[in-house]
Amino acid sequence: MAEFDCKFRYEVALSLMQEAAEMVRKALRQPLEIDCKKGRTDLVTNLDVAVQDFFITHLSQMFPNDHFFAEEKTEQPNAQFGAVWILDPIDGTNNLIAQGENFAMMLAFFQDGQAGFAMIYDVMNHVLLSGGGSLPVFRNGVRYEGQAACVSVERSLVSGNAAMLHGNSFGLADIARDSLGVRVYGSAGISFLKVLQGKLLTYASYLEPWDYAAAYVLSESLGYKLVEAQGESLRFQGKQPVFLIPAHLEDYFLEKIKGGTSHAFSGRV
Repeated sequence: MAEFDCKFRYEVALSLMQEAAEMVRKALRQPLEIDCKKGRTDLVTNLDVAVQDFFITHLSQMFPNDHFFAEEKTEQPNAQFGAVWILDPIDGTNNLIAQGENFAMMLAFFQDGQAGFAMIYDVMNHVLLSGGGSLPVFRNGVRYEGQAACVSVERSLVSGNAAMLHGNSFGLADIARDSLGVRVYGSAGISFLKVLQGKLLTYASYLEPWDYAAAYVLSESLGYKLVEAQGESLRFQGKQPVFLIPAHLEDYFLEKIKGGTSHAFSGRV
């Protein structure tokens, strides 16, 4: 991937991310339009659709040959081929509806399966992590090195899927018992953002590519690693159980994950 090409895309995406966030903050002053997708708690709002359309429309105008893998699209490209943007327009829609906060926007760019850069934005708290892949990582425009090496199990908090915690799937409850406790935020983006800033030890859940792509890109540059809990490769297709962990604690996590309660997950959406 040409460095100049990646930097230019990054600058365009960064400007769009900031513009979309301001659009969302203004739109929240008005009532939301809410629809159900697959069930009573699987909701989508007019903002989910508007933000997705905003990014796809503007990026398509700038880069007409690029492809888009986004949550509210019905057809998804193969993320391993060509220039692909992976987008979660509003991650934590139920939080947005119920609280008006604790939701994130996430965007990642890949070229032929190679990570270019990514962004995770806590919209209401104005916290944006951006870069990674072939670029440095920035926090709100300031170079950010991260503090993964300072994180320890016994002085950290754990976040994850409530059902995984309840069933000790992949040893998540065992990990929680070794830590200071559990926090559940209802948004992969918000949880990943806290992990990448050293505020959580780990976040684990069954996630779609648009949920984990940005964290995958940002993680390596900040001393973290996204681990597939069944020992498989990340497919960037369908749900998979993943943990975002500090790289220096990988041996500890792999031992706990393998020792947890057996859980038969089909990998189907």
